[in-house]
Amino acid sequence: MVLNEQQDTPQRIAYSDESKHNTGRYRSLGLVSLRYTELKRIRNKISDIISGFDLSELKRKKVRDERHRTCVVEIINHLIPELHKQFARIDVLLWDTYDRRHTIIGRDDQHNLARMYLYLLKNVMHKRWAVIFSLN
Repeated sequence: MVLNEQQDTPQRIAYSDESKHNTGRYRSLGLVSLRYTELKRIRNKISDIISGFDLSELKRKKVRDERHRTCVVEIINHLIPELHKQFARIDVLLWDTYDRRHTIIGRDDQHNLARMYLYLLKNVMHKRWAVIFSLN
């Protein structure tokens, strides 16, 4: 969460998840961030879409199921206009553990994951969103 100048309400909020963060060659973090003022509206719309498919939640593992997959497509179709209106962002950080910067003897993957989270959050919440706010 990034607070505004008065430090009373957040300007933006973010949700994240990782994929294969501790196994395999390629690892990633995903971050969905949005303007705090749009949070309730977007959250309600996504909840309505999920409920419309008679689901209680969405899990990546279940997206192989047709109903879950169709629900995800519907949510994406709703989010794309939000991205165009600059109310939301989707950012992904992908790294290759075979890259020379990660092929360190005794590499601490948990520490590396924390550093990647810090890098992604700092980059998106402070630098990327600052460009959007300066355009508006």
